[in-house]
Parts: sequence; structure tokens; C-alpha cells
Amino acid sequence: TRRKSSLDAKELVAWWCDQNGCRKVVPGELLKDAANDGCRVVRTVYENDAGPPVVFYEVEQGGHTWPDGRFQPERLLGPVCRDFNASAVRWEFFSAHTLPETASQP
Repeated sequence: TRRKSSLDAKELVAWWCDQNGCRKVVPGELLKDAANDGCRVVRTVYENDAGPPVVFYEVEQGGHTWPDGRFQPERLLGPVCRDFNASAVRWEFFSAHTLPETASQP
């Protein structure tokens, strides 16, 4: 049998949910088709009682690109989704959540 070298997106989400003790709270939310770029985005939030959620943005009909990124060769990588800005979403998430304090600090 052939081994995979990495997890696909849904397997990675399941792994993070397992690590964080998450459960799915709401069905995926279809985001507004803001750019009329042929892509659609479903945002699903998996919450836990003790910490930050796992949030999955599933881009349908998009290429292997960074959503709302610039200078990506679409003919090689496929369409760039312009319905949300992945950099802004990432910043919003990480600025709202902090790492837990560790027991041993210098």
C-alpha cells in the first residue's frame, strides 16, 4: 500500500479538532460571493469548552492559492478566491487568542 505524505484539508481539520477536544457547533456558513470569481467559501467553526475553536474555510472551485493573495500565477495554480482575505482572517484569529501559560518559564 502507498502511504500519503500529508493529510488533506478535512483530515487536518479532524486532527486539530481531536487535539483541541472540539465538537462541531454549527453547520457550515456559506460566505457571501463578494468577488464573483467562481469560488464559493464555506466557513465551519468547531468549538471546545476550554480554548480557541478550530475554524475551517473551505474554498470550493479555488486553486492551490492564498485567498485574496497577490502575484499568484493562476494559469499554474488555479483561480484565486477573492471572497475573503486569508491574511486578515488569520491575524484576527491569532490576535484574539493567546497561548496558555506554561508551567516552567525562565
